[in-house]
Amino acid sequence: MPGETPMPGAVPMAGVAPGAIPGGAAGPMGAGGAGQVPATGTPEFAAYEFILAINKGEFEKLESVISAKATGQLKDLRNNSLLSGKKDELKQELATPTLTNQKNVASGKQFTLRSGQTIVSVTVKKEGEDYKVVEFNRTKARR
Repeated sequence: MPGETPMPGAVPMAGVAPGAIPGGAAGPMGAGGAGQVPATGTPEFAAYEFILAINKGEFEKLESVISAKATGQLKDLRNNSLLSGKKDELKQELATPTLTNQKNVASGKQFTLRSGQTIVSVTVKKEGEDYKVVEFNRTKARR
């Protein structure tokens, strides 16, 4: 949100030019300084591509980064069958994503982001040769 102070170590991602991303190698959205897009084939890259596609409204690109086993809203995102109003709502909620935390989980990684008053959790796991988004949750921040 305009005027909102990001959490320490967090870097906003909105308006990132293709091929460039703020932050260093610490995570998909970086953790300070200018950096590059995460390496292809990493959990960070899958999370980055997922968030960036939603951020830019390029929902057709999500099929390549979401697990074929996805259910619920994640399955609708993968199939690009989410209603237009829901897409607009999701894009607005993720307008200014900032990485706040990342942690290892069984065979993958979980990334937590904050965008305005929305907290987003994206979990990626290895499927075959690639990492895919297997879980996506969003909640409203308490404050």
